[in-house]
Amino acid sequence: MSRPWYAEITPELWHVLIATFLGWMLDAFDAMIYAMTIKPIMTDWNLDTAVMGAITAIFMLGTGIGGVTWGFLADKIGRTRVLMITILWYSAFTGLCGLSQGPWHLALFRFLTGFGIGGEWATGAVLLAETWPPEHRGKVAGIMQSGWPVGYMCAAAVTWALASYLGSPNLTNGAWRYAYFMGILPALLTAYIRKAVPESKLWLEGKVKREKVELSEVLRMVVFATILVILCQYAYWAVFSWLPTYLSKERGLGVIKSSIYIIAVEIGGITGHILYGFMADKIGRKPSFILFFIVNSLLVPYFAMYAPENLLFILGPVLGFFGHGFFSGFPAYLAELFPTKVRGAAQGFAYNFGRTGAMLGPYIVGVLALTYGLGAAISTASIAFIMAAIVVSLGPETKGKALD
Repeated sequence: MSRPWYAEITPELWHVLIATFLGWMLDAFDAMIYAMTIKPIMTDWNLDTAVMGAITAIFMLGTGIGGVTWGFLADKIGRTRVLMITILWYSAFTGLCGLSQGPWHLALFRFLTGFGIGGEWATGAVLLAETWPPEHRGKVAGIMQSGWPVGYMCAAAVTWALASYLGSPNLTNGAWRYAYFMGILPALLTAYIRKAVPESKLWLEGKVKREKVELSEVLRMVVFATILVILCQYAYWAVFSWLPTYLSKERGLGVIKSSIYIIAVEIGGITGHILYGFMADKIGRKPSFILFFIVNSLLVPYFAMYAPENLLFILGPVLGFFGHGFFSGFPAYLAELFPTKVRGAAQGFAYNFGRTGAMLGPYIVGVLALTYGLGAAISTASIAFIMAAIVVSLGPETKGKALD
């Protein structure tokens, strides 16, 4: 009888997975606190959806610049060192968001929060891909990526708890600030990383070799990966950054009920991330992407425009499953497209410049919502999903590839 796949994994590899999972989970917690507090901030400061969408776009700009910057540094000074710095960075600036005195303050602090968040993913995903064997890379990427819906769920749980504890069901009159103060807590993770997480051997070997790389080696794959990520990030953020507001404003759910609904959605997201990773290792990277993109292109407009109220709680976990799950393909797929000596910078650029392009998603939805309503605006994500399916079909299949 063969042993289960996880029985042969060393403690060092488990520490890498745990650290990158927690880093991404807390990354999501700090990122999505904003989505959970859009409505009370709009109420307190008398803002409209276009302004709130613009602040989200500024946050996405920060993630893009941060991903490129920290990815470059990760190639120079090491994966684990940059992972710790970026977690400390985004924790500090999330806390400062709670001190904002107006939309300009909040936009600045969200930009700086995004700068750290973009670097955390770029570094953690590369570290995971470089340390785990190729036959399990998709599985553990799925487990790591499942940290995002867990973090989103934690953000929903915290806002729910604060609304109940503070006696402010809508988190208005400044009650929303306490959610951002909770975002300081991820800084504690750095102590564990420093003690338990080893540096990537591939990075250490590459550091000794000190080889140079020509831009032409990676440029074509950088362009391909960046376009793919732009489309996926547009689609995701067009839906999920506005989902709590859509539920409360167009479906009539308050902060507490919306928070409960988001938790149900994110439970589906956790399942989708994990099962997607196993699927990608089984049938390949490209078929898995295409399947999820096609389902999402049909599911999102039905959910946002046509689903009756009695189906919302049934469709929520399904939306979470497919709307989150495909992101599990990126840590493994992008790592397999690039050589070790530029992997941090190239993967960081592709994924996080894609997030910069995706800053258009929340902003466009916010603007369209003023005329057409949030449901119709959110449904534009289906166009991006169809385009993403076409783009990924043109790329290489990398299942089982050994990293050099």
